[in-house]
Amino acid sequence: MAKAIRKNHSIKEQLILRVITELPDQIIIQLAKKWQTRGLKYPVRAENFFRQLLMASKISKRKQKPKAPLMILASEKDKIVHPDCSRKIAKTWKMPVITHSQAGHDVALDDPEWIIQQLDKFLKKNKPN
Repeated sequence: MAKAIRKNHSIKEQLILRVITELPDQIIIQLAKKWQTRGLKYPVRAENFFRQLLMASKISKRKQKPKAPLMILASEKDKIVHPDCSRKIAKTWKMPVITHSQAGHDVALDDPEWIIQQLDKFLKKNKPN
């Protein structure tokens, strides 16, 4: 089956989308068709995948909050990073976490308007003098 998935890029993209989003199947199928073309043109290299995992593993060990203003967003239905991970980082850095109740890992795909609303609130609150 793994060999079949590697050959059929649309199925591979559908599987990925089912893990990272809570979108309906019809939208997942449409997106997968578009993304398969991009995936063929710009394939994910294993070294980049592992580099991202390494970076993610270091975030939770960072005790000092970054100096730049930031907000932590999480989603309750994330199948990749449990929302408790974001809550732990927020607690360590003594800051709030904003959680989406229905989105998956890729909140920007599931609910882009929510992301824009959160960014708008954040930018208004953190406007430079």
